[in-house]
Amino acid sequence: MPIANIIIHPDLQEATSTASAVVDRWCAHARIAAEHVTINVVCTDAQAGTRYEAMAFVYLPTLWPEPRINDIQRGLLRAISETWRIDPSAVHIVTTMVQSGHVASGDRIETW
Repeated sequence: MPIANIIIHPDLQEATSTASAVVDRWCAHARIAAEHVTINVVCTDAQAGTRYEAMAFVYLPTLWPEPRINDIQRGLLRAISETWRIDPSAVHIVTTMVQSGHVASGDRIETW
């Protein structure tokens, strides 16, 4: 159930159509199945303060151990930097862990 909301800098706006490439690379780097991954790519209109070419907000289930979480974060960072050809230092990722029962999909509550 990895979900990533990626906000890209306005300079990369033409690249919003590459979400499927990010999924492919992320899954390969993190060793996860594409059918369980969701990525949303949004181009920001403006950014103030510290500049990042891409910022990702990732949601992961709490059942995953720390080494897998690290793999997923590093895999996404690599996928973003490779896809948009930006330096990894220009990518910022924040991960939020989601408790069992705190996700609704369709008409059911997801539990793990």
